[in-house]
Amino acid sequence: MDPEKQLLLAESHYEVRDSIQQAPYKPKTEIKYDELVISVGAVPNTFGTPGVEQYCFFLKQLSDARAIRNRIIECFERASSPYESNEEKQRLLHFVIIGGGPTSVEFSAELHDFIKQDVHKWYPDLEDHVQITLVEAGKKLLSAFDANLSDYTMKVFKNRKVDVRTGVSVKEVQRHHIYLSDGSVIPFGLGVWSTGVAPSPFVKSLPFAKDKAGRILVDDHLQVPNFSNIFAAGDCAAFAHDPLPPTAQAAQQEGKHIAKVLNKKAKGLDAGPFRYINRGMLAYIGGMRALVDTPVAKNGGFVSWLVWNGAYLTMLVSVKNKIMIPMYWFKSFLFGRDIGRF
Repeated sequence: MDPEKQLLLAESHYEVRDSIQQAPYKPKTEIKYDELVISVGAVPNTFGTPGVEQYCFFLKQLSDARAIRNRIIECFERASSPYESNEEKQRLLHFVIIGGGPTSVEFSAELHDFIKQDVHKWYPDLEDHVQITLVEAGKKLLSAFDANLSDYTMKVFKNRKVDVRTGVSVKEVQRHHIYLSDGSVIPFGLGVWSTGVAPSPFVKSLPFAKDKAGRILVDDHLQVPNFSNIFAAGDCAAFAHDPLPPTAQAAQQEGKHIAKVLNKKAKGLDAGPFRYINRGMLAYIGGMRALVDTPVAKNGGFVSWLVWNGAYLTMLVSVKNKIMIPMYWFKSFLFGRDIGRF
């Protein structure tokens, strides 16, 4: 990237070849821009822990979700073999989630529901071998939520026999074992890593001022200092003072403001500074229960689950999805979820 010449160098993700004899290569092209918005998100933060990238799954892309789903079903299929020992079955069916934020908590809850409501119907004899463990380096889960809601989540997980280990961190991940800072070793069949985000290699390469976390610094108009035609938003951007959390609602509000800025700029008008509105936080904790932590209400339970579902329905972009998604939910409620691998 050359911000002075307003030029981007783009490289294809896929290799091509012009002939059978020619070696494959990745095509490159130069893109000239007038206004540039950098909103490339972030990548999972492994904190340099050995073995994470090789042996753990991440919760970042749709492809990650599909890979995790297939791995869960694969673990049950392998554990159902009469040739596997009880020790190996317990390892295969030990699902470990590292991280205690909303993403990790929601995944743990959804995983428990999926196993108990759907997978159990096909593998009832393996129920005693299943274990879900949640590892968090901090003192409690959901540290950004109200303390009472965090305690409520711990209670719900305990009742559901989810092993929550707080105050310990992961030192190393090997093919079949996770080593913790307290000296314990966890055998596992599936390890999911969700401990926050870090800047992508592209963001690291940009010649702009960055904060301590490596995010691009922006002003109150979401513009990169010294470049009035370059904006940054989402997980890759941060304000010098009072940086926003890397959440969807922050990125959504920033994106809308940049659109407003560009439309106003085309007319020679000023859109004014960006103002973040904290609408609160939501999290699903399983068993048709959720958490609502907003400036006007802090609650957990079934009613919060209804609010959680309603909030996400309103965020769907198209009318088609707002109609189809509830239909899929209703179908899953009646007939269960498909556990076939694809």
